[in-house]
Amino acid sequence: MSIGIGGDARLVLQDEEMLIFEYCPYNLNDKRYRNEDRVYDGVITICKDALLEPEIREKLKRMSSGRKRMITKRIVRPVDYEALLASGKIEVENSRFCYKILTCGIGCIAMRLIEHLFDTYQRDGIVKEAISFYY
Repeated sequence: MSIGIGGDARLVLQDEEMLIFEYCPYNLNDKRYRNEDRVYDGVITICKDALLEPEIREKLKRMSSGRKRMITKRIVRPVDYEALLASGKIEVENSRFCYKILTCGIGCIAMRLIEHLFDTYQRDGIVKEAISFYY
């Protein structure tokens, strides 16, 4: 069962130095923040050098057939989002549909989208064109 909150983001511009996403949050429980038309009026700007690479571990594993095989694991490293926000490596223009602003001045949905973006980048090794999540 869903709580009824979530957000979507899509990549608008990508160059050698920056990623720019536009995003739209929604809260289906409150008529003021429902965003039924999915208006993408928030902006998330991320410097590419802020994207952390995962820790790569390789180990030799014995398979059931008796052969050995090299297994590669990508281990997600923790990201200090507050330091990246303070240094200007991540900038956010909040959407008008933000129903909750965190102490750092960013909407909670924008922060969750940023966390989801960093997590998928470390797991897959690519920046996705579109990301979304919902509770």
